Amino acid sequence: MIFQVHVWTGLVVGGYALLMGLSGAVLVYHAELQARAYPEFFGGPPVGEPVANPTVVADELRRQYPGYRFAGFDYPTARRHSFLAYVAGDGELRTVFLDPRSGRLLGELPRDGWTQRLHDLHSNLLVGPPGYIISGVASACLAVMVLTGLILWWPGVSRWTDALTLHAGRGWRRVVRELHWVSGFWTAGLLMVWAISGVYFCFPGPFRETVNAVLPLTTSIAPRSAPGLAGADVPSETLLARAQVLVPGATAARLVLPASETASFAAVLARVEHGDSDTSDEVTVYFDRYTGEFLGLDDQSGRTVGDAVMRWLGVLHFGSFGGTPVKLLWVVTGLAFPGLAVTGIVMWWTRRSGNQRRDDL
Repeated sequence: MIFQVHVWTGLVVGGYALLMGLSGAVLVYHAELQARAYPEFFGGPPVGEPVANPTVVADELRRQYPGYRFAGFDYPTARRHSFLAYVAGDGELRTVFLDPRSGRLLGELPRDGWTQRLHDLHSNLLVGPPGYIISGVASACLAVMVLTGLILWWPGVSRWTDALTLHAGRGWRRVVRELHWVSGFWTAGLLMVWAISGVYFCFPGPFRETVNAVLPLTTSIAPRSAPGLAGADVPSETLLARAQVLVPGATAARLVLPASETASFAAVLARVEHGDSDTSDEVTVYFDRYTGEFLGLDDQSGRTVGDAVMRWLGVLHFGSFGGTPVKLLWVVTGLAFPGLAVTGIVMWWTRRSGNQRRDDL
């Protein structure tokens, strides 16, 4: 039964595994490729040079995109030396970059660029929302395939060490089988992480509910500005300065501007060098938008085990830690998906066609 589940699951999602492995291996270097493709957005000022006033940045976004909505903007990072904002309107979402020194608009990230198309292919198969459903189901099937493969790999107590290595000179069919088994075993852990995180990215709501049922997650509710005090907002730069006093040594990572009359102002600070993926060092400080009163602080450190699991799913999926050695390992392991798909199909075909010879066993 387990063998049949493994075989047919592999046949159904083999093409998907091949596609995800190849595209994912390239996307490990997505940040570097994007920086090369769009140097006008990622080149920036010398380290330590002051950045633009946040009020100037917000005013520029409102001037350039009248009628569009934006929640705030991200500060320059080590790899992206420009302000980043997402503006929504007319049924579309635009990715906007602004000059780090002047706050003026630099331009938009093209939606038809090859790096964006490759990312869309990897995440939604280039078909939008329906693609996320397909990818989520296929990722769940990949998780089943990896789990059943590990069960089928187990050769018994007396032979398990022998099953960890590839033996040459036993016939090409046997070599293909051993290549499938050995590579599947050594890459199973990371392949399972990718499959599970793929389900999470496609079905975030149900996934979080499932994790919360087993490992409780922290629920953060942003405090509100006091009603009835509507008037002029306290300048963003004033509130950011107050936030940095409350969290000494932290640098600005993101400003979240009030989206309604009672919404609060939020300054997101990073205690260490801020990146685009890992948010484990972030602290969010809330203020009343009209009075500047301190409303609360949300620290990402010291969270629950469930919070750590959710945070590390994204970090592990993208390999956004550890630098070059981790990226190289992620690329090599990513190529295991197409390798397993090809060797699995060859094994299935030789078994089906009855061409399995005794010396290949």
